[in-house]
Amino acid sequence: MNKTSIYVGGTFDCFHAGHVNLLRRAREIADFVIVALNSDAFTSSYKGKPVMNELERLEVVRACRFVDLAFVMESHAMQRDYMELLRPDFILHGDDWTRDSLVRQLGIDDAFLAEHGIRMKYVPYTKGVSTSDIKRRILGVDGGGEPSAPATATRASSARVPAAT
Repeated sequence: MNKTSIYVGGTFDCFHAGHVNLLRRAREIADFVIVALNSDAFTSSYKGKPVMNELERLEVVRACRFVDLAFVMESHAMQRDYMELLRPDFILHGDDWTRDSLVRQLGIDDAFLAEHGIRMKYVPYTKGVSTSDIKRRILGVDGGGEPSAPATATRASSARVPAAT
């Protein structure tokens, strides 16, 4: 039986429930989950310095039970090379990105996807939690000077420890 693989790129700063949901969905779609973690320098070039450095973020992502392989990626210019080497069946991202902007940022095109048999998959973005939101909560403001409330867990019941019998 051939295993399917899926390629997920991202920063994964302040690892949170949205990241877990994305990686859980990746595992539901494919047998082998590959994470290309954006380096500190690369992340700083387009969204600011991450709170956690790349080695901290890499260790957390590697510890996630849904991830089989994770590595630091220095720039999107390298994505094409990694995809040719790793040969994923799918590329996964949250549906907060449009296909055209994601493909453009990855430095690939429809011809590349067709040539390598890679299909794009999008999963619902987890609303109510983001790294930016966590940073605001840590600072205790929601933009209007008021403390921020944490997002509601999507699977709160599964987070509870069962009572001993």
